[in-house]
Amino acid sequence: MSSLNGGRVGDIGVQLSQLADSPGGIYGNRTVGQRSWTGEKVWEWGAEAPGGAARQNHDWELLENGNRLILVAMPREVPALGPHLVGDQGIYEAAPDGRIVWEWKAGNHLDELGFTADGFEYLRRSVARQPDNVWGYLEINSAKTLGPSHWHRDDPNTVFHPDNILISSRKANIVALVERTSGRIVWGLRFPDSTTRTSSPTGFRARGTCSCSTTRAARAIRLRPLVLRRFASTGNRPGHQARRVAVHRGGFGPPAVDVLPFVRQ
Repeated sequence: MSSLNGGRVGDIGVQLSQLADSPGGIYGNRTVGQRSWTGEKVWEWGAEAPGGAARQNHDWELLENGNRLILVAMPREVPALGPHLVGDQGIYEAAPDGRIVWEWKAGNHLDELGFTADGFEYLRRSVARQPDNVWGYLEINSAKTLGPSHWHRDDPNTVFHPDNILISSRKANIVALVERTSGRIVWGLRFPDSTTRTSSPTGFRARGTCSCSTTRAARAIRLRPLVLRRFASTGNRPGHQARRVAVHRGGFGPPAVDVLPFVRQ
């Protein structure tokens, strides 16, 4: 990133201030920013966000144009989930002067995430039981632009445009691709049901029948030149055996390729 930060070595993104009345979880950051290793504050953001707080969590990215892509919590009512103030999540693109120049809200796209009717009803019941869950109802852990790929090079009209954003949701057990120009989910990855071995995008099923135990640890999803690679976090329950996941092209359709078995640490 030295080409983006004036050649400085060691700039790091950090939380700069905490919300005094934060319940914790995804809500805690009042301002985030960039410091040099010698301590100088290079950039700070948060006061410009709705409500005067960044509420950044889990991920962010310095873009080639100098803007920053920031994954944030958005406390608000999501009509599809009932009359509750919930921890929705979204993405802001913030310019160097702090202006928000683009935004996306997950709660506006729930019908694009591939849930079955049973799965979505389970989600609604979960939200009704604990609308103030400090980790939110989706717990999106990753949001990064795709960058160049051979798919886009070979077909400029593919959904794998370099500017599109790949997200992963810990609780919904999905990977999804957000189209920058429309905000729509244009591609998705879901996982075989652990009980039926089908590719049904159950999501939010009751304990014991959740389709996506394989993605519960997902923290960073990246598109690589030949495969979609998934990196799991540590700190989750041990004992899960290696499984295979499926790449889906063009939305939540039949699996196209099995890739990347992994063992949860």
